[in-house]
Amino acid sequence: KETIDVFAVVELKEEVTKVTVKATISNPVRMAGKKYTVIVAFYDKDENLITAKVNPFTTTADKEIVKNVVITDLPENADDVKVFVWKDFETLKVLTK
Repeated sequence: KETIDVFAVVELKEEVTKVTVKATISNPVRMAGKKYTVIVAFYDKDENLITAKVNPFTTTADKEIVKNVVITDLPENADDVKVFVWKDFETLKVLTK
């Protein structure tokens, strides 16, 4: 069974210019070709979605797959960031948040 760990470093202060996300997919059966999407969503102070950055990737036959996402174009008025890993958009199955 696959497991997913997501580590995000997020600080929304005026002097911060980037968000860094590291998603690690455990792939014990070493199956290549599985598709995942890391979504980094930015919200304003009223919890309204401002924008989301979509970062699709496909697994390799490695036992562990690491997807690093660095976002440098932070939206104005962003007050909160949420990170999700989705299996696909057909089933809309969120794997982690």
